[in-house]
Amino acid sequence: MSEVSNPAIPRWRTAHALRTAHRDERGMITSMIVRLVVIFALGALIVSESGHIISAQIKAEDAARVAAQTAAEDYATSHSTQHAAAAAVLAAQENDANAKVVAVGIARDGTATVTVVEEAHTMIVKRLSFLKGFGEQKATEIQGRSF
Repeated sequence: MSEVSNPAIPRWRTAHALRTAHRDERGMITSMIVRLVVIFALGALIVSESGHIISAQIKAEDAARVAAQTAAEDYATSHSTQHAAAAAVLAAQENDANAKVVAVGIARDGTATVTVVEEAHTMIVKRLSFLKGFGEQKATEIQGRSF
């Protein structure tokens, strides 16, 4: 089969038009790929930061539960609020070295209330002032003596 060509349009002009068309598309495809990479990177960062915050909350709750249970048990045997508070702080530190006990309360019936703060190890949240509240997770647990 022979090629059908238009003798009115020179061959070099057709080749030039095809090269120009592909050159323009290359720029569009490259910018689209760059945008997708940026979007995926931001998505991965958001997932990572959220995971660190959730992990810190779980650790804070666990440390508060252990500390409150220890304080209630200690108060039942010693009847000393200072001794029970010290035992709660020690139990929280043994459970999680990063946990900070900010409040310990012992009621007359022996119920212990412990508040623990855990800092999330994030890259972005701790550096932005309007997000800093999410970087510090607080948990309060109330436990009575188990029999």
